[in-house]
Amino acid sequence: IGTYRENMVTDSAGTFERELKPGQDYTVIVSKPGFMPEIVDFETEANDEPKKIIIDAELRRGPFIFLEGLVVDGKREIVLPEANLHIVEADSQEELMAFKSRKDGRFWRTMGLTENFSIIATFEHYLTARIDVVTDGRSDTLNANLQLFPLELNSVAKIVYYDYDRSALRIFGRRDLAEIVYFLQDNPEVRVTLESHTDARGSAAYNEKLSRRRAESAYRYLVDHGIDPDRVQTIGFGEAQLVNDCGDGVPCDEDKHQQNRRTEVRIVGVDVQIHREKDRRNEVQEVPAEQLEEKEYERGQIDFREEVRQR
Repeated sequence: IGTYRENMVTDSAGTFERELKPGQDYTVIVSKPGFMPEIVDFETEANDEPKKIIIDAELRRGPFIFLEGLVVDGKREIVLPEANLHIVEADSQEELMAFKSRKDGRFWRTMGLTENFSIIATFEHYLTARIDVVTDGRSDTLNANLQLFPLELNSVAKIVYYDYDRSALRIFGRRDLAEIVYFLQDNPEVRVTLESHTDARGSAAYNEKLSRRRAESAYRYLVDHGIDPDRVQTIGFGEAQLVNDCGDGVPCDEDKHQQNRRTEVRIVGVDVQIHREKDRRNEVQEVPAEQLEEKEYERGQIDFREEVRQR
């Protein structure tokens, strides 16, 4: 899987056959225009015993969302095998489905149309990641690539930017802080510091006060949206930690000044017990073996063991 793909067409009876390699992971996607595809994941055993796998796919008419994606380590850019994936309804957060990515980090799923939903990915010792999706009521294909980052102290989870000489959150800032609310809800084990900064225009004393107001503005937003105040600290650095060379008297364009007007959300604490409980709660259980029906039979001179996967 991930390195080889083949398209096949069923015969007039709706069947197909293909010889597969032992010890490999496979995904079969059965599709037809106007019908919701069926997806079957399975692996072949790493031995020489002949086996026939029969997949019973029942296609239903109707609109659908086809999800395909990849789960990777956002820092090292490597795949995360068998990551936990949960799809939840956006407003109620009710779980619609849960499954694992493949060993190569890829996944494929189909789902009926819903107005909006979220895809949540978890992996042991990593921060939870989320993608929010809004649909337009029509069948569509969604490429959902999720980046998960290791749970590390002193890492910056998000940056919120500000307009010149203002402490109030602008529209983009509010959207970013809404993502931080979700981040803190999805990762209840972390504590953060809101570290606010200004550009170098204006006096150092004024900028220090301005940065404190910016940090407090972000703090109020998080607390007003249900985040425990004990999990959030604030600090204002003024113009002391510029990210570029736009210091006092240095001519810079507005885009470079904008880079300095920011609040960084930095992870400063982790509750290990809560983190372990989160990992346990989000672990997706594999499909029970009793859902597979096995029987042995003889065909010609070769013994086969048949697996029937009910859909």
